[in-house]
Amino acid sequence: MANEPQSINRARWQLVQPSPAPGSWDILERSRSHGPAIFGNTADGVPFEELRRDPAAASLTLVAPTRVRFLVRRDQARAKRIRVAFDLAGQPYDLSLTDPVWARKVFSAGKAAIDAGEGRMPRVAYLVVSLTEPFEGYCHKVVAGVVPALEGDSR
Repeated sequence: MANEPQSINRARWQLVQPSPAPGSWDILERSRSHGPAIFGNTADGVPFEELRRDPAAASLTLVAPTRVRFLVRRDQARAKRIRVAFDLAGQPYDLSLTDPVWARKVFSAGKAAIDAGEGRMPRVAYLVVSLTEPFEGYCHKVVAGVVPALEGDSR
């Protein structure tokens, strides 16, 4: 029932985003990859043959990046795509964004590049990095999810 719309002073309110449960940040912090490598290397993908020989323990990982920047670029077909540039333990990364909620936030900012925390763009606490299905011999790394920092959180 906590997620049900409630009537307060005749106004309709709807829960948009639940607040995290106590201790949830601790769980995330214990679960994250510390880098600089993601999925065993610092490249933007992992050779599929390598994964066939030695499968990854998981196809998702959580990272706590620094200097997060969203970049709008055009691909070879001239379609707009978003890249996420960030550092992890001093290692720079530049990966595709597949999170549709954050893609809308980035596109609505109307800029070719925007830093997390700039203007109305929330600060970022964590990124969920995923491996794609094999393509041209590699499982590519993509940013599948973005976890914003909480108000007052220094992450």
